[in-house]
Amino acid sequence: GQYTFIDIDYDHNNELDSQEHHFLGGLEWDITAKSKGRIKAGYGIKDFENSGDNVNTFIVEAQVRHRFTPKTHLTLTAYRKTDETNISTTSYILTNGVRLDYLQILTSKITGLVNLSYVNDEYKDDLIINGTRIRVEDDVYQAGLGLQYVFNRWLKSDIGYVYNRRDSSYSPFSYTSNTVFLRVTGSF
Repeated sequence: GQYTFIDIDYDHNNELDSQEHHFLGGLEWDITAKSKGRIKAGYGIKDFENSGDNVNTFIVEAQVRHRFTPKTHLTLTAYRKTDETNISTTSYILTNGVRLDYLQILTSKITGLVNLSYVNDEYKDDLIINGTRIRVEDDVYQAGLGLQYVFNRWLKSDIGYVYNRRDSSYSPFSYTSNTVFLRVTGSF
């Protein structure tokens, strides 16, 4: 079992301040000697502080991980959850997604990663432009690849590329982005 409490507090748009309660139950099991599965499902409550509205929804996360060799892993994850909105006239987003990650350990210091994902974002409430109500739903496609180099126990570096395409039912929100990144991470 799992319980998660999330307190969301905006600085400017207090109408979206909310508290979330997630109640989940799940199982984790060995499918085969090289495969593991996990599923968590339950109920989510989003309680908006200033409007008194409540949102009750089914939430779930499922994952299957297969280890082809000690250096090669494939992970498939699917989920359904609520998310915060990025449109001021909508209250939240219902997100459904699936992600595939391929991890390859190349050497003791270098690891490669390729991922593909699809996300469907359904905005609750309508976008209002000049008095016209527009129902917004986005399909987001993402592909990425990267390399990680571990210098030592406390310092690592990542380099990679991410392609992102958002197809929105409201066409001005559609876009394509290409991101190249270089990251250095240290820990104590």
